[in-house]
Amino acid sequence: QLQLKELSVIEDTLDSISNMRYFLVALDDMLKDENNVVWLESVNNNISLNLKQVNIGKTLNDNLFRSDSTSIILTSATISTGGDFDYLKEQLGLNLSPKRKIEFIGSSPFNLTEQQLWYLPQNSIDGNKFGFDKALPSQIYEIVKATKGGALCLFTSVRNMRNTYYELSNMFRGEYRILVQGDMPKSKLIEEFKKDENSILLGTRSFFTGIDVPGKALRCVIIDKFPFPQPTDPIQQKLKERPNAFYKYSIPEMIITLKQAVGRGVRDVSDKCVISIIDGRMATAKYKTKINKSFDYKKTGTRNLKDVEKFCEEYLSE
Repeated sequence: QLQLKELSVIEDTLDSISNMRYFLVALDDMLKDENNVVWLESVNNNISLNLKQVNIGKTLNDNLFRSDSTSIILTSATISTGGDFDYLKEQLGLNLSPKRKIEFIGSSPFNLTEQQLWYLPQNSIDGNKFGFDKALPSQIYEIVKATKGGALCLFTSVRNMRNTYYELSNMFRGEYRILVQGDMPKSKLIEEFKKDENSILLGTRSFFTGIDVPGKALRCVIIDKFPFPQPTDPIQQKLKERPNAFYKYSIPEMIITLKQAVGRGVRDVSDKCVISIIDGRMATAKYKTKINKSFDYKKTGTRNLKDVEKFCEEYLSE
């Protein structure tokens, strides 16, 4: 005769088997839906099952945009790509809605033709080519010397940031204060960066947004390379299976992130800022026209470091 304790163990086991059966059936249904991405993730010895939808447009349209009684305003400085809202409309399902849509891209309150100077080094290397990472610190060093500090350096990887920090520390040997993400809270880093007009601040993607430093403390934004979505992201891996995925998804996402990063520069009508995206694909990529259209103003550009020096010297003397 089974003891009560043994019966309890058997009942618990049967319940676990039943729950696992329901779980496997539900998981099978999820995997059958081509719009779902399911993956396992291990964090701090805890394993989690994650689910994301590749395209939420239909869901948003059915539950939000289709309503006749609802008027919706979408606004941002970075939601257009290539001079239109086509990518945004497809991603949010606005292209499915029969409702009338009014689109407007306003002009900037800033005179960016005069307030910005775009600089691409003569010896720039395409960000996806061998040798780029090795050349990056010395190129940033030359730009920072020309601007006399006041540089926000944004990186697409922690490895590039840490390597550049190490190299710049050896090159400058205390000439400029170098602040780096991880040494103190983000708000404290920004506060210290504002205090020292000649300091250098290094950060990764979390610094592409939320930084507002008007004035001469931020007179140069350096971006290591095009901030494409991380290829290891499960959604990106799923999207790669679709036709023309690079041009349809990766480039628009990259442009939106790039616009956010460039937007850290000019924050006031009296600001001036050097914008340097060191990626050689600025000059060589087939999609460079789409990038240029996304910054829809006449840009002042140079590949001569002397122009950068002159631009910043004049700004600092104002």
